[in-house]
Amino acid sequence: MSVEVENPISAEVGARVEIELSDEKVLTAAFIVYVIPLIALFAGIGLIQLTLSHLKNVEVLSAIAGISLMVLTFLIIRRNDKARREGGKYEMTITKILEEDENTCSIRT
Repeated sequence: MSVEVENPISAEVGARVEIELSDEKVLTAAFIVYVIPLIALFAGIGLIQLTLSHLKNVEVLSAIAGISLMVLTFLIIRRNDKARREGGKYEMTITKILEEDENTCSIRT
C-alpha cells in the first residue's frame, strides 16, 4: 500500500516507517464513511414508509429508496474526498524510521 504522508524526519523513499494520524481524525473519517451512509439508508426507508404507507408493496419501495439514498450519499462523499485530501485535513505524519526487525503492524493507544 502506498500513501502520501508528511515527512518531517526526512525518511528515504522505500524505508519502513511508522505513521501517525490523530484519533479525532480517524474517528471523523470513520463517521463520514460508515455512519452517514447508514443514516441515509434508514432515512430513505423511513421516509417512504411514512409517505407511501397506503401502498401494497411499500417495503420493496422503501428498500429501493433506502439503498438509492445510501449510494447517493457514498457518491457525494467520494466526490468531496478529493477536496478533503487536498486540504491536508487527514494527512498522516511519519514519526519514526523502523529497523528491519521491528514489528510493522502494531496499534498503540
